[in-house]
Amino acid sequence: MTQVIDVFAHVLLKDFYQQMLEIEPALPQMFPFIQHPHLLDMKERRRFWDGRSQQIVSSVNINPEGYVAAPEAARLCRLANQELAELVKANQDMFLAGVGMIPLNHLEAAQEILEELAGVKELCGVQLFTRALGRSIADPAFKVIFATCARLKLPIWLHPIFDERKPDNNILFLGNMS
Repeated sequence: MTQVIDVFAHVLLKDFYQQMLEIEPALPQMFPFIQHPHLLDMKERRRFWDGRSQQIVSSVNINPEGYVAAPEAARLCRLANQELAELVKANQDMFLAGVGMIPLNHLEAAQEILEELAGVKELCGVQLFTRALGRSIADPAFKVIFATCARLKLPIWLHPIFDERKPDNNILFLGNMS
């Protein structure tokens, strides 16, 4: 039998989302897709699950770095990663693994969080967006993140952020990242 794995299924983590709503109450209006019930309600998600496939889940694109200062962004990323690991563990039949997040406005904490992620069996890497804080992820400032992931052998799940000003949408990497 062939196993089907959906590798970029998103979830909206309840506690993390509540804290983000306290910071930015307009999130549902800014990003209407996050109101989809299957993102937050696992009972509803299960109603439509085929019972055979598994998902590797990541949090929807409301990373704290775009809303709060560096220390708070790091705290919220840790909260989200812990909550995601617990969600995966509680739903092992449906979720194969989760993909963590890091605060790109706090690169020192991001490296520490990557070290933490490497030791969590329910998480299988880190999600990075092709643009962060208005810059391409290929910006030299983020080189340390790639080096840390390489050292830890931690997969990077690259999620495109489409920028109509750039025809390559920042997905193309040129040069040696090491």
